[in-house]
Amino acid sequence: MTTAASELHLAVLDHRKVAFFEQAHAQHLVDQWNKAHAGVIARDRAEGLHDAADRFTGKVETCERAHWERFGPGGLSAVWDRVPQQQRIYSRSATFVGFASRRQLNEFGPGWMPVWEFMSTFTDRPAVTQIDMRARGTVTLSVHGLEQQAVDTAFTAAVAGIQSNPNRDDHLDAGMVLLVLRGIAEDAPWRYITSELHFHTDVRAAIACGLVQEEGIRLSLTDAGRALFDRALARFPDPWPMQGDVPPALADLAAELTARYPLAGEAAA
Repeated sequence: MTTAASELHLAVLDHRKVAFFEQAHAQHLVDQWNKAHAGVIARDRAEGLHDAADRFTGKVETCERAHWERFGPGGLSAVWDRVPQQQRIYSRSATFVGFASRRQLNEFGPGWMPVWEFMSTFTDRPAVTQIDMRARGTVTLSVHGLEQQAVDTAFTAAVAGIQSNPNRDDHLDAGMVLLVLRGIAEDAPWRYITSELHFHTDVRAAIACGLVQEEGIRLSLTDAGRALFDRALARFPDPWPMQGDVPPALADLAAELTARYPLAGEAAA
């Protein structure tokens, strides 16, 4: 194996390293990167942040092929044999908090940035929407794509969907609502729910049933929720069955929740 064949060429872009077979491809990417971020690099130098400017300035390094094959992210399958595509990607994002009523906490954008094919936000679609349910009643929304108008339209629609009440994802899982009640009663609402998505929908269902109330960021049982939980406590199986079915000992409470849920939904409509 020749020296050239035994080496790979790395485009070092801030903390990211992108491997190439050809030095010219790596250099082309570095030139693109430095041109796209020239303003940031110049600003950092003007403010005396030379280390930050040096770190953010792209450069080409070499790496032993065998080393990258063993330790590089993705191994040889991640090595490029061409220059990755570059796109101008528009984006908007927002964060929401709350269960019964989702309140917008912040918003970023609209804006755009250069994105390359190896980045997670690269797309060939006009707009891509991502909604994530996170801890403690937080919902994050991000929209990115090639067309600003499409991004704006998708963002507006997603915000309306997140804040709608009832929400399109709302549903009643009686067993999970009982676990929410148990967690709240023990001052650990998340103790028995492993999925953030389920936690969001199950808390909303418990609120719709009139069993849980939201005070700022704190969840607590209503009088009805406390009464129902007190009736259920002695019958809670330990451990809870892994399958989604409600334990037979709690079937009457599941039926009660099923009766309460549509009534609460109609009252809120």
